[in-house]
Amino acid sequence: MNHNVTKKFIATFLAIISIFSLISIQAFAKNNEDRAFAFTFYSNGKMDYYTTGLRKEDDSGTYLKYNSGTATSAYFRVFGSSTSTFLGAYMYNETKGDKAFVWRGQEGCIRQYVYENRNARYNGTPYAFLQGTVDVVSDSSSTATGVWSPDTLGSYTYFN
Repeated sequence: MNHNVTKKFIATFLAIISIFSLISIQAFAKNNEDRAFAFTFYSNGKMDYYTTGLRKEDDSGTYLKYNSGTATSAYFRVFGSSTSTFLGAYMYNETKGDKAFVWRGQEGCIRQYVYENRNARYNGTPYAFLQGTVDVVSDSSSTATGVWSPDTLGSYTYFN
């Protein structure tokens, strides 16, 4: 009997270690380092894109913190592609509900399907791009600055 109890204990212990190993590997693989963004919105309605694509490593939300700027609020979208270069014809808006409304000072996540849709299409890790726009431009331009990352760790409120 003691021999069976010891085997069960060892098996349980090894299973627990395996689970913790998988969790730590998954957390490490996320692309959740904050990158700065700075958008300028012009009165002609031009949208300013985050021009460098960042690898989307999993199906988590895209983290966003809108720190400051002259725009009281802004809309943000997450586009997906197979390359890190912004190529308009090959970009797909993957934002749930088309866009996410964010007030200046807010921090949270954008629901999007870059990983799910682009990963299946390209059979590899896709890239995410952040885009911002506003409804109203004060004077000749408005600005929005903050940080974002394609993947997120932790739990945040979703904007959309």
